[in-house]
Amino acid sequence: MHIKLAKKIKNKLKKSLILRYINQKLDFLLKKKIPEAFSIINNLKIDTAVDVGSNTGKWTYYLSKVSKNVISFEPTSLLFKLNKKLFSGTKKIKTYNFALGSTNTNTIIKIPDGNLDEASIGKKFKSFINVNTENVKIICGDKILKNGKIDLIKIDVEGYEIEVIGGLKKTIIKNFPVLIIEIEKRHNALFLLTFEQLKFYGYLVFYQKKNNLYLINSDYKKFVTKNQKIRCNMYIHDFWFINKKSSMYKQITPYLVY
Repeated sequence: MHIKLAKKIKNKLKKSLILRYINQKLDFLLKKKIPEAFSIINNLKIDTAVDVGSNTGKWTYYLSKVSKNVISFEPTSLLFKLNKKLFSGTKKIKTYNFALGSTNTNTIIKIPDGNLDEASIGKKFKSFINVNTENVKIICGDKILKNGKIDLIKIDVEGYEIEVIGGLKKTIIKNFPVLIIEIEKRHNALFLLTFEQLKFYGYLVFYQKKNNLYLINSDYKKFVTKNQKIRCNMYIHDFWFINKKSSMYKQITPYLVY
């Protein structure tokens, strides 16, 4: 009985992987769902880009079009298999099946039923949401990135941002990469820590509107509270952190509005 059930689950996962693969390939082919950030990123020359929280691989894919190398991290097993399948023939992309954090350890990632996009290590889900769990490995980003010239890092980790940044201290001080981070107060009550930590490293914070990046020079809490209302037409959650010491700064200057 248990063997039959296990086979059914395995077959269901295989079908899900195949369907996701076909769907993602079609999106790439038809140039659908391209993240807004690429209206700027596509005009940059990038040595190595890093995708933390690759999910279905769309950022990894589009970063590979403008970067010499892309390093991609995805902790959930199904989405990692999808990434491996999508990029198996692309030498410039390296994919890793673990999460980044401030310590090297093992933990559990929580996956809401039918919603891999919101899989999270740090987020607390409401009691009425059915959540599955999966064991994952966490590695400090500095351990993997210590020898590279890192120009840009995208982070989308559902409320685990400050832990990721904590494990990237040496990489940040060495390279001052452009950081594009999804930050939502609904995912993490301590969301302000990310802004404060990167401000400590000398980063300025911008939000994107069309093809420009606008400096946020007011209270970050006030800005996020005002611009993250689900029912509002504008929901800003991707923030650009830019340091004037970055090797990318001259390239990105034409898009900055102070």
